[in-house]
Formats: sequence, C-alpha cells, structure tokens
Amino acid sequence: MLLTLEQEAKRQRLQMPSPERIRKVERSMIRLETVVNERETAVRLLQTGQEKGRPGAWRKNKFGYIYWYRFKEYAIPWYMNRRYKRKQCSPCNRNKSQEHLRSASSYRNKSDGHPRSSITSREKYEKHLGSISYYWDKSEGHPRSSIIYKEKS
Repeated sequence: MLLTLEQEAKRQRLQMPSPERIRKVERSMIRLETVVNERETAVRLLQTGQEKGRPGAWRKNKFGYIYWYRFKEYAIPWYMNRRYKRKQCSPCNRNKSQEHLRSASSYRNKSDGHPRSSITSREKYEKHLGSISYYWDKSEGHPRSSIIYKEKS
C-alpha cells in the first residue's frame, strides 16, 4: 500500500506524505525475517540436529577450489553409479589438469605485439610447442596409439 501511495504521489508530482514510513516498514520486515529464520533454525535443530535446511560439506573440485557442496538424494549409490565414477579423477590427473590450465592461461596472456594479430591460433600453438610437432596416421587405427613425433625441418 505504501508503494502504491508513493507511485501515486510521483504521478501527481507531489511529495509523498511521511516518506519515512517506507524505511520503517523495511526495517521491521528485516527484523521479522531474522526472527522467522531463527525459529526455523531452532525447530530444525530440535527435529534433525542439523543447523542448515539442506546439509552439506566443504569439498575441493578437481581444480583445487574449495566450495560448499549441498547433499542430494540419488537413486543409485555413488559406488554403483558408473557415470559418477567416470567423472572422478585421481590426484595425479588433477595435478596434470591444473598444470595444463596454468600453462594455457599464461600462454593466453602473452601478447604478440598487437592484440589483433594476423597469426592464426594454429600458428600460435605450433610456436608454443617449439620445434616438436606430432601427427597421426588414420590408417593405423586409434589416434592415441599411433602418434608419431618428428623434428621440424
């Protein structure tokens, strides 16, 4: 009702009668919200023993960032879930991915003089690799099994 009164006063280009009422109502709503949250927390502590509505834990992702993970219910336990197992990576692979990201970001941050250079990304990548390049022969099957390293001439 106060906001309607305020809009009507703006439309008529008059000053709203006692504008401090809006601030008082906002403060009282904030206080009321804190009281309701405290009561919900107290009831939840009595019923479940958990302070938060949705329990969780601090976890690290594969890049080493710590974040709050909220627990969820799943139809399949984690140790039986094949998709979950595929997403997991060992600490060794995690370190490799971190090193790769660091080197890629440092490579991306290097400038070649002018930001809109005419050098293609493939040329930049080859320059970054140095004198060694690799290729694979499609006739031999899987690309990872047939990578051949050669010296550039």
